[in-house]
This record gives sequence, C-alpha cells and structure tokens, in this order.
Amino acid sequence: MKQKILLSLLVLNLIACQDDASLSYCPALQPCLIDEAGEVVVLSEDSQEYKTSNVGVCQTGTISCTEVLVCNNYIFAAEEICDSKDNNCNGQVDEGFDVDGDSYTVCNGDCNDSDSTIYPDAPEICDRLDNDCDNIIPSDETDDDNDGWSECENDCDDDNINVNPGATEICNAIDDDCDGEIDEEEELATHCGPDTWVGACEMGIETCLDGAESICVGAVYPQNEVCNGIDDDCDGTRDNDLYRECSTTCGTGVEVCYNGVWYDCSAPEPTEELCDDVDNNCNGQIDEGCACSAGELLPCMESPMYDPATNEIITPPCGMGVKICDITGQFGPCYFFQTHPEVCNDWDDDCDSVVDGIIDWCSSDPLTAGIGECSGGTKECIAGVWSDCEGQSFPTEEICDGLDNDCNGLIDDDLEPHDKVDLLFVIDISGSMQGYINALAAALSYYASDFATSDHKFGLVVFPGTLAVHSGGEFNIRTGNSTSALVSIQSFQNALGPLFANGGGNEPSLDVAREIMSPDDLAGIGWRDDAYPYVIVITDEEAQTWSINGNNIYDVAANSLDCRVGSCEPGDAYEFYVIGKPEFEAEWTPAFPDPTNYKYLPSTGGGNTSYVEILRDIFKNACM
Repeated sequence: MKQKILLSLLVLNLIACQDDASLSYCPALQPCLIDEAGEVVVLSEDSQEYKTSNVGVCQTGTISCTEVLVCNNYIFAAEEICDSKDNNCNGQVDEGFDVDGDSYTVCNGDCNDSDSTIYPDAPEICDRLDNDCDNIIPSDETDDDNDGWSECENDCDDDNINVNPGATEICNAIDDDCDGEIDEEEELATHCGPDTWVGACEMGIETCLDGAESICVGAVYPQNEVCNGIDDDCDGTRDNDLYRECSTTCGTGVEVCYNGVWYDCSAPEPTEELCDDVDNNCNGQIDEGCACSAGELLPCMESPMYDPATNEIITPPCGMGVKICDITGQFGPCYFFQTHPEVCNDWDDDCDSVVDGIIDWCSSDPLTAGIGECSGGTKECIAGVWSDCEGQSFPTEEICDGLDNDCNGLIDDDLEPHDKVDLLFVIDISGSMQGYINALAAALSYYASDFATSDHKFGLVVFPGTLAVHSGGEFNIRTGNSTSALVSIQSFQNALGPLFANGGGNEPSLDVAREIMSPDDLAGIGWRDDAYPYVIVITDEEAQTWSINGNNIYDVAANSLDCRVGSCEPGDAYEFYVIGKPEFEAEWTPAFPDPTNYKYLPSTGGGNTSYVEILRDIFKNACM
C-alpha cells in the first residue's frame, strides 16, 4: 500500500509539471485513476472502468485541483499475497493460496489447508481431527483404549480394548461388539465338538451359559470302544481290538468281539482223563484212577531187567534200571539204566559180578572218631546185612602223656587249674623260722625248676621288714623292680640264696596278706593281666597284726575273696594258701576260697622233700 501511495505522489509531481493550460477546468472530487502512462483519468461513476477499478483492495481516487490536477487516494492492482485480501483486484481473495478449496488459507486461520473439512468454525465430524481449528479434539473422537474405535465411532466402552464395534461377541456377559445386545446366541452359536464325525461322534453347538462359560451342547466325543456294533472311538472301525477274558470249567482264555458279539473263547474244554499229570476232564482231580503219570520214572533193581538197546533180558541182572509210566497209568518193564557204586543191598550195583563184598569204615561215636587218640572201626556187608563195627577207639580220661586222650582236639589240657600263673611266696623270716628256712629255700628252688619251660613267673616277699617296727616296713620285696615283683625262674632262684631267719620278733602276717591282695595292688606286685594270682604265706606263728594297723582275718578275707587283679573275672578269689602249724589253722580259714588251702608246715630238721610235695599240691606242672 505504501508503494501505491508513493506512486500517487509521483503522479502528482508529474501532473504539476504539465502545461498550465490543463488547469483550465478542474473536476474536483470526481473519481479518477492514473493510467499506465501516468496520466490522471477522470471517471464517471457509471462507467465500467469505474466499477472494475473498485474491486478487492483497488479503489479509484478523487480529483483535487491545485496548481496541477491531482488524483488522490488511488489504489491500483498489485501482486496477490496471502493476507485475506484481493490484492490483484480480480474479485478473488488469496487465489492460489487456498489449497483444499475450503475458502480458508493458513493466513486466515486454516490449521490444515490440505483437508477441506478443516478450517475455522468448521463443524466437528467424527474423524479424530480438530476440524474447527480450535486446537481441541472432542473427547468422543479419541480412542482411549487404543482398540481403533472411539465413542463417536460407537465404541460403547472406550476403556476396554476388547469392546468395540469390530470385536467378536464372546460369552462373558458383556456387549463386546457394541450392537446393544449381550451374548446374543446367533453370534455365539458356533459348531464345537470332536475333530471327526466318523462313527458315533457328532458335532454340537457352543452355547453361552449365564455369561460365565461356553458349553458345547449336543457334541458326542470318541469313547472307549465297547462290544456293541458301534464305532465308539470314531476311528472308522466298529468293535476293533476288543478282547476279554473268558472261562470254562477247565480254565480261562481270551475271546474277541465282532459286530457286537463275543466269539472264539480260547479257554480249554474238558476231555477224557489221561494219566499225564493234567486234570483233563476238569473235575478238580488230576489223573484220578491212575497208578502213575505218563513219563514218570520209577527206579528198579529186579529181574527180569532188559537191555534198552536190544530189548533182551540181562542175565544176571545188575546195576540200576528204570520203569516208565505210559499214558494209561501203568509202569512198563524194568530197563537197565546205569551202574552205581556198590552198596549193601544184596544186589550187584556196579555190575562186576560180585554182590556186596564191601568193607567200610564205621564208628559208634562219629563226633570224636578221627580226633586225637579216637578212631573208627570197620564193618563188612554180607548178603545185604552189615556186620558189627569192630576195632574202634573211644575217648579216655586226659593224662599227661603228650596225647589227646579225651579226643577234644587238645593235648594234655585241663590238667592244671590255670594255664598261666603268677606265684608270690610270702615268707616269715623271724627268728623262730630258723629251723625251717634252709630246707624251705632249697625246696622253693627245686620246685621252681618244675616250670623251666613255662610262662609262669615267681615273686618273693619276706616279713617282717628290715625297717623299724611300726614305721611302715611290714614286709620287703626281694625280687623284681619298682614296676613288678614278678621274675623269671632263674631270678627267683637267685633271690633265694640270701634267705635267712633274721627278721624281727613281731610278725604282721595279717597286715602283709591284706596289703598284698589289695584291689589296687598297693604293694606294687605288678600282677600280669593274663596270669592268675597265687599268694602263698609261710609262717610258724599265729596270725598277727601290728597294733597301728589293727587288721583281723576278715579284713584279709575282704581282699582275698574278691580278686580284681591279673586274669581274675568278677566274683573270682585269689588262689590264697597258708603253710603253717596245725594249731593256727582256724585263724586263717575265713580268708580261704577253699578250707583245704591251709597246709601244715613240716617239722624242723626235715628235708626239702616234704615242702616240695606241699608246693606241688598247691600248684604243679601236671606233665612232669
């Protein structure tokens, strides 16, 4: 517009330059225009040019007269621009700028000039677009559940993706396809049922039940085949592969179904009874009336006996034959089968032409025969009868002879009360023993020699001790060391050399016996675990105790009768002996496991023989 106004001014200047003659007449206020030559043209309002010059933004000017003729406010046609005006004054506004032909352009608010249904104030239609260009899409045009349908497109539940006009109606008490009907049967009624219509199978109709579940009504599915002439399992064959157990009085079998009927039972039928170990007639009895069953073998040793190869009679018969039972239950003749070792039966079993003639080992006591000195005897078969057993040897009492006399598998056994022993000699060496001591020492040495090759051990204890009386020196141990008083025979014999009657005059025999046999071995004897303990006290005095100890015979008995050392078992007693004068026997008896354990001391002046006999009576090598 500014360009147009400037042009008018230019025109005015040009006009001002005209010849003054042109102002001879001034048509003031008349409509005018400026032509292409720049000349002011006065127009009549009735002229066609006046009408065409006042279209769109174009307008004629108005004449004013000064020194020159001036056409004021004239606006001429310009190039068309998008401004909602007819700039080129051809009667069309923004021609060429309205792409979709809806009379609106982007310059006058058309928010989508590619769609003729979209422009300012256009009516909203159900297309999910902003038709009226107010920057708002109506809520009924939005697809809230993204199922492809909006409310204006008849989506009756735009919060449920499974509900829209394009959905398939299912049995769920919901109008899935938005047609105003819920679970309508004509839409849900589809065929259902088995995969085949062969045989008894039939299709059904799927029916909605209370909107909760669909059920198939009227369908017949394949069933297990039964014998009824119908193809129950719908495989195209009736009563196929049908078998069942059947029975007769003879047992069970199997039969097959054909066209609804059971045929061909394989159970056995009753037949005539034969002697074949079978109940042929099925009466619950086998081979009734038969003496034997067919094929049964019966050993035989009799005449006549036939040769199975030639069927001739064997003379004389021998060995073992067999009879065979036939189908009628009868045994046939005796046929030779084999020889076997001769037995006492008055028959030639081994076919050597000698009947019996057997001499055999025998025993009336087979448990001991062949053990130790025991042996069996012999017997002879004559005409099928055995003679008495002769020449046997039986068990006798065991004696010390290097033989197993009692036939128990052991030689010279049970001749001693214990297999291994520890012999402890407790000797009174007070002055009153002077008349006994030498013979006693010699006897002990001689006695010990009896056991030169044995596992027995010996020990020597003397009393009273050499220490002062009442100072704890009731006895002294003369053999062994601090761990054991028990020594070999040679060491024991060596300890007997310096044995003298040089002890004190107060002999504590009760104290010594009690301590030596204490359960805890307080005396330190060192009894061996696998040897039985022997304690042999030798004294010429009465049983005595030191006053400080105050022991009596029952204190000794408490230990002697309850041995807890060596190989003693619970309830065992020590092998406890006393060799003393006859008048003191009663004083010691309560401490003995056996009253005979008190032995009498030989008289003074006697030799060692009497002592040796007494010692061997207590314990001896039975096989000396």
